[in-house]
Amino acid sequence: MSRRMRDTSLLAYHSLDDLGERQLKVFNAIRQMNSRGRYPTDREVAKFLGYADPNKVRPRRNDLARVGMVVPYEKRKCKVSDKLAWTWRATPNWKESTK
Repeated sequence: MSRRMRDTSLLAYHSLDDLGERQLKVFNAIRQMNSRGRYPTDREVAKFLGYADPNKVRPRRNDLARVGMVVPYEKRKCKVSDKLAWTWRATPNWKESTK
């Protein structure tokens, strides 16, 4: 039987230095877009990073959400897909990294 760690334990364990290169790219993209007043969908982050496939973003963003580094912001129409989707906000306690 496996035990799941509390989110607070995961936050204490993880730091920006522990993130993989793709996770860090996605996190920094969301932070940059947020700093410009934009709260992006996964497809908008993919476009911002030059990825044709949003599936390069979703797993990394899921990892970031799991440890509390990004949180859902609002549902709105995606500017890329024109469909209703969640937007994302980086939590304020994480600073942008240049790793």
